[in-house]
Amino acid sequence: MKEGQKFRFKVVVIGDSQVGKTSLMDKFTKSSISRDYGKSLGVQVSMFDREVEGNMIRLLFWDIAGSDEYHFLRLQIFKETRAALIVFSLEDNKLGKESYNHILKWYREVLKNCGEIPIYIVANKVDLVDENKLDV
Repeated sequence: MKEGQKFRFKVVVIGDSQVGKTSLMDKFTKSSISRDYGKSLGVQVSMFDREVEGNMIRLLFWDIAGSDEYHFLRLQIFKETRAALIVFSLEDNKLGKESYNHILKWYREVLKNCGEIPIYIVANKVDLVDENKLDV
């Protein structure tokens, strides 16, 4: 890799509704999160720039709403995706259990529409978990 080049990579962030995808992206790209919950509508794009070995890397995070009504939108957004983050909640409630059980569904959707790209599984809301109940 020659020094001084610029690279852009599209990363989709998917998972069930209310698992904290938007808060996670806010923390990563803005270093802060909002405590006010607002359901994501469609898609939100965040940028993260970093210099690596003299090259400028820009990650474009596409935070996609998790509800089924946005399935068609997800199919369009998957085009030219270079990596995916599948987010689930560690909360000890119905939402957490369902989001964990849906990881494979999201994995298959990414694989089917994006091919062999890096896929990362992200456990979120760890701050809401009783350490004594966390089974790793």
